[in-house]
Amino acid sequence: MSLLQAYLRNPKTQRVLSRKPGDKGFSLIELVVVVAVLAILAAIAVPAFMGMNEQAADAAMDANLKNAYKECAFQIARQANNRGLAYPNFDFPGDDGFYTYTSNSINQAQTHNCYSSAAGAATTLTATKANATAGYNGNGAYTIDVLIGTRANP
Repeated sequence: MSLLQAYLRNPKTQRVLSRKPGDKGFSLIELVVVVAVLAILAAIAVPAFMGMNEQAADAAMDANLKNAYKECAFQIARQANNRGLAYPNFDFPGDDGFYTYTSNSINQAQTHNCYSSAAGAATTLTATKANATAGYNGNGAYTIDVLIGTRANP
């Protein structure tokens, strides 16, 4: 028996050779079922990911406010250790597409001081929501006193 005859008598080869020309591929019903399952999964997953950008912006805003407080605490401690030689300023966060940052303490050199220019006024850094998605609960302005770290939320 030749090698070719043995190959042609193999049951796997017989199944492949006995197929009709239209028997290969997927049926229309199988494709419709797969598309329906993918549509259901997408309908579940897309709303879960819609608020991710705003949640990330909120986390960045929170980190910016905390960093301003930590920077002032460091600069004030540094000023005390240097007998008043350091000028306590804090790194002002840049505006992004979600939040606009403002401060009530700007000196003549346009730097943001840890101490307020108004006597007795707290130095505050405010993050105001620029534009929020409809139905999102993160609207409003968030404020931190950069000297003592107290934070006010809307």
